[in-house]
Amino acid sequence: MRLVFHLPAPRRSSTLTLPQLLDLAGTAEELGIAAVAASDHPFPVVARGAPAHHTYDPFVLLSLVAARTSRVQLLFSLLVAPYRNPFLTASMLATLDAGCAGRVVAGLGAGYVRSEFDALGASYADRSGQTAATARAMRAAWTGQPVQLAGEGWTARGNTLRPVPPAGHEIPLWRGGNSRLAVAQAAREFSGWMPFEVAEEWAGSAATAAATVRTLRDRVERYRAAHAHHHPDRSPAVCFVRTDPGWTRDEGRAVDEIGQLAEAGVTWLESGSAGRSAGEVRDDLHRFVACHSAARP
Repeated sequence: MRLVFHLPAPRRSSTLTLPQLLDLAGTAEELGIAAVAASDHPFPVVARGAPAHHTYDPFVLLSLVAARTSRVQLLFSLLVAPYRNPFLTASMLATLDAGCAGRVVAGLGAGYVRSEFDALGASYADRSGQTAATARAMRAAWTGQPVQLAGEGWTARGNTLRPVPPAGHEIPLWRGGNSRLAVAQAAREFSGWMPFEVAEEWAGSAATAAATVRTLRDRVERYRAAHAHHHPDRSPAVCFVRTDPGWTRDEGRAVDEIGQLAEAGVTWLESGSAGRSAGEVRDDLHRFVACHSAARP
């Protein structure tokens, strides 16, 4: 199982600066973390009880991380696909991937914050369909060949993209989300699935299905079987995203849960931090790595 460190989001209660975040990304690399992740909420409504939060722009943030590091992969967790034209997204991802020697992994999600869609002028209707269409459009653009394709609000009539990933290299596209439709798309059109930890009581407000350590095994098995049906020659990634940033502070429980996730077939484990200072985040990062090491057979 490979570890992902999700960079903390900007919060009023935090003293973290952006340069300190980049130092923490360097620490993550030194500790053997496999990937550093950033999320995508450019203009949310943030209120008590709302599931949304602010984030740094993920393209800018992960570009800065790319310049600060040399090995860790750069995971978009997640890009909300309907927020952007797919060819613009393809261009930005390909440029970043070229500049960091092929370290980009793009997790795509359909989004769930209606007010943010409205503010950005994005269509909330059929957002899952738009997410799958974005993946198809980006892959078409990355061939470097003229693209003849149309989707919601965009039409390509022989357009081409540069730069594109070199021959033999694909930018991995993972599908995030817990709904049946998200899992079906992950099996059919993506190379990985990113289920998010969502308790039963939060599933409604997050507009998705619940997913917990206890319930994940059966869902992973079904996903892998569906993926094998569509791609019998490929083994997919499964990245479980923990949404409780303080979960490693009960170290005994954390070690046990990491073991359960490994047995369930999780290949990547993403965790953030509840720390309000660089020192607190660094402590969480060290604890995450230590719990993973203790859970190994």
